[in-house]
Amino acid sequence: MTNLYCPNCDYNLAGLLENRCPECGTTFDPTELLKLTAASPKPISVSIVILHLIWPAAVFTLLIYVAGITGLEWLNGTFVISLIVILFVNAAVIARRVAATSSVRRGGSPYHRSNPASFFRAMVGLVLMQTLLALTGCYAALKFAY
Repeated sequence: MTNLYCPNCDYNLAGLLENRCPECGTTFDPTELLKLTAASPKPISVSIVILHLIWPAAVFTLLIYVAGITGLEWLNGTFVISLIVILFVNAAVIARRVAATSSVRRGGSPYHRSNPASFFRAMVGLVLMQTLLALTGCYAALKFAY
């Protein structure tokens, strides 16, 4: 059975006889909380985070290497902006799951209102790591291509 948590205060509602949170007094519908749990972001493993950090850098490195061999004419501003958008979208998707994992590890629920600071820290960290990996890979690709 999935643990249910109060949508207001994150109290663990397992084993209660009535549909009222003893912590804050909020009434709840167990069926609705189960639906909320099914739709919530799932916790994420470290290996999946690492995979999501590496794939954009690998793609960027490969593209820069190909650009270095074929000539850098097609490497324009639209291309660079597209790569930056991919970095941010990828980081946002993973940051949401990292925030859910952080909530679960603290004993909370994955569907409780996300802590914006936790999401922001995860997002900034992921974007910086992806950017660092991408720039390192691009530098290495250009050095290797020339």
